[in-house]
Amino acid sequence: SKENNSHVKLVVADHFVVNGSHNWSSSLSGEQIQDSVVIESPALANYLNNYFEVQWANTLETKYHV
Repeated sequence: SKENNSHVKLVVADHFVVNGSHNWSSSLSGEQIQDSVVIESPALANYLNNYFEVQWANTLETKYHV
């Protein structure tokens, strides 16, 4: 819904998850503290991939009335 917002910085690749506050910009690397973790977990990667797909579909539906 419009009341539920997320500001997740998340990468899911195969069975790895990268999550944290890291800004994905070369200009910010080294200038600020950027904390992220890499987690190897097929179950978590699958769960978060599904979470992303639902969020993406909801965004498209809300923005473009698909």
